[in-house]
Amino acid sequence: MKRLPVFFLLSLFIGCSFTEKVYEVSSLDLDEIQAEKITLSAALVFSEDLKDHIQDAYPAITSTQKYELQVGKCLCYYLTKAVKVAYQEVTRAEEEPMPGKFDRIIKFHLKGSRYIIPPSPEATPSDKQIVSTPRRVTYILSVKMEAYEGKNGQLLAKTVLDGNSIFTRGGGETAEFEKLKQAIRTAVQQVSYNAASRLISGFAESEKHLSKPFCR
Repeated sequence: MKRLPVFFLLSLFIGCSFTEKVYEVSSLDLDEIQAEKITLSAALVFSEDLKDHIQDAYPAITSTQKYELQVGKCLCYYLTKAVKVAYQEVTRAEEEPMPGKFDRIIKFHLKGSRYIIPPSPEATPSDKQIVSTPRRVTYILSVKMEAYEGKNGQLLAKTVLDGNSIFTRGGGETAEFEKLKQAIRTAVQQVSYNAASRLISGFAESEKHLSKPFCR
């Protein structure tokens, strides 16, 4: 199967702040999923908070500059691919679709995007020397997925898709930022792949619409 292009980078530099675009990358390659598509049309709707989400690199890494990552664009790109893996006809809608125009409406909302950083060990008066140890940073991403009947707007199913990744600090500011980018894109990959597997497995469908089990 065709592999997706390797990660991107550096898009905009203004003063002491620059923004990274995080998209078009996957180690969990959605193009490798082999399954019969569900023969229905689906409208894809992203919430504004998901589309516009930008994750600040602080406090995952400390630096002299402000680093931001456009996680929302990454999610939109891969979640669109995930829905296209499952449904034969997919249209991204910028607003609520009219009733009856599509068979299914699949909505995604950002539920959470955060870091978990363990506290540094505290020194005591008896300590003659503090030996610093590498600190692990965990990035956690959660997205809510909802499926609706396209004709009447009835909610068919909802779930939360989670992804996470861990990196260890160390190696300098540039090296740490590279690790952070990898951690975030790994979490996005997990969420998108989970979305595809749920949809293919019949998340919003009766038996008559289900496709065959998927594989990689």
